[in-house]
Amino acid sequence: CVGISALLFFLKKTLLPIVLIMLILLIFFMPGISERFSDLSKPTDLAGKMNSWTWRIALWKDSMNLAVKNPVFGKGLGTYSLLKGFYAHNDYLRLFFETGMAGLLSYIALFLSIGLRAFKRYRLSRRSRTRQTALAVFSITIVYLIVSFSDNLSAMPSVLIYYFAIVALSDIL
Repeated sequence: CVGISALLFFLKKTLLPIVLIMLILLIFFMPGISERFSDLSKPTDLAGKMNSWTWRIALWKDSMNLAVKNPVFGKGLGTYSLLKGFYAHNDYLRLFFETGMAGLLSYIALFLSIGLRAFKRYRLSRRSRTRQTALAVFSITIVYLIVSFSDNLSAMPSVLIYYFAIVALSDIL
């Protein structure tokens, strides 16, 4: 997802609509992805198993109820998966549970400062390459923050390594 968003910003304007149409077609015609979308129309299947959206909403409500018990500093890093046996499928709720508002606000401030700095570099620079890389970092940061609402990106070292490598490299280009 992060790679695709970066690629889209480096494509020429004429290729962008073609690539977007191909991505949309790919999403709707890949069996695994199209099944997940069709699954959303039914809250449960015949066996009573919740679809992924219904399951996540229930999980997020439970996570919020647990997080508000230690709202300032949380229960400690890594404790959510120890307690539940899996991640929260929402970085913000997991971080709120583990680090409280102090850690959650620090996490959000870090990514917002990176995104805003990239946007500022994009607007102020006259060099084409600097503008492109700044726009890519800004876009990747926005995608990262959005995907974090339904995934566990901050718990994936490989995602974080690539993200921060791209951010660091953008400063030297």
